[in-house]
Amino acid sequence: MSDPLPRNAGQALGLWVGFVLVFLVFGGLGAGITSLLYEAVLGEFSDVLYAVVFGAHGFIAFQLLLRALERRPG
Repeated sequence: MSDPLPRNAGQALGLWVGFVLVFLVFGGLGAGITSLLYEAVLGEFSDVLYAVVFGAHGFIAFQLLLRALERRPG
């Protein structure tokens, strides 16, 4: 298994930017689609629930990316 830790500051910064973008993009997509479906079926989707769903989807995407990086060769 490859070492997931960055070797220098530039690589660490690149990983951080990548992780943040994955969190924001997939958290936003997941929360947006969930809120659209929820509102179509049940009505109003609260801001607090949106934030929780956003965080959950973003965290799941982050964890999946981290596992993929750990499994990549060399």
